[in-house]
Amino acid sequence: MNSKQQKVKDIVDLDISNEKDLAKELKRDKDKKLLQVKVLSGELDTMLSKVAYILNLYPDTRNSDITLQLKYWEEYQGFKQGERLDPEKMYELERLTSITRARAKIQNEYKLYLSTSEKVKRFRQNKEEIEKEKALATKPSVPSIHVYADESGKTGQEAFALVGSLWIPDTAKARSLNLYLKEWVRLKVAEGVKVPKEFHFTEMKKMQLDIYKEFFNEILSQSDVFSYKVVAANKSKIRDKSLDDIIFSLYYQIIHLGIEHETSTGRMALPRDVYYYKDEDAGTDKLKMAELRQTLTDRFKVSFEDKLKLIDFSSLPSKSFYLVQIADLITGSVSRFMNRKKDAPRNFKDEFAEYVLTELEFNFQKYKADYIDENFDFVIEKDRAYVHVFD
Repeated sequence: MNSKQQKVKDIVDLDISNEKDLAKELKRDKDKKLLQVKVLSGELDTMLSKVAYILNLYPDTRNSDITLQLKYWEEYQGFKQGERLDPEKMYELERLTSITRARAKIQNEYKLYLSTSEKVKRFRQNKEEIEKEKALATKPSVPSIHVYADESGKTGQEAFALVGSLWIPDTAKARSLNLYLKEWVRLKVAEGVKVPKEFHFTEMKKMQLDIYKEFFNEILSQSDVFSYKVVAANKSKIRDKSLDDIIFSLYYQIIHLGIEHETSTGRMALPRDVYYYKDEDAGTDKLKMAELRQTLTDRFKVSFEDKLKLIDFSSLPSKSFYLVQIADLITGSVSRFMNRKKDAPRNFKDEFAEYVLTELEFNFQKYKADYIDENFDFVIEKDRAYVHVFD
């Protein structure tokens, strides 16, 4: 083989290697997304998903495999901490090595639910004994806030671009609502009712109006502690930004203003861990997602010091996750209300949008369009639903 042929072979081998690496990365991303969906939807059908759920719900278990093992036994195998452990029972309980392997895959491969202690990370990297981890796992867990968001107004001639969101005070409530809605849909189908595969505002048909309203009624019946926030911007008045950059700013502002809202009304106290999810179908490339995550992390440090931490910011498929569908219906309804032309004929979508706005009693707060990237406080008048408008 001459040098030219060798160069060609090296290039081909490199391309094959790169393709294999890309395939592995794509599979890892797919598996990671599936695991997140299982955890957040409550479909805990594997040991990996069960361990991930515990790591998500109980942050102290991320720092100690012993704490994780005890919590796993308690959640899934009927063991109560503090009771005498019968040696015979040990044969029925999951082994620490299996739980540790699952935890390591979740944290090391998927980069999810990472340890909150740098000392623990170093100990694990150096293969220090488990007892040292246990000694560091004494810090109480921090409560969470879950935010599910979607966007509207990126296509067509709409005057306003919007990001709307559903806020849920902790992981357990988010899981229970998703399971409740899943069971409600199952029962409807069993009754012979035609239920859409996905509750999506833009895809709603006239004959589906009643089932959409019924679905939203079920949300309202379970959501006494939830809140709803929308941020909108008049695209024509923000001339120095592209539409993608406007949406980027709205994804930031909905969190900033939402946290100000939650804390000032007493609905939420700090410190708090933030889990922020958006609709996977809404777009936003990986680079923008990473940039927004860093922006949120940096501004949280400036505005809230160590009292507010962004634990997760990622996209979820709305088809398999009802909480993202709720964010879609809220966003679509407010967008319909704000972007509807005065002389346009009224139809069933207008009826549904008005129903949602009436039931949630949205309060509209207006700001100058130039303030879209600013950090500021606002006057609280109502404590459940807000639309912040940059106009």
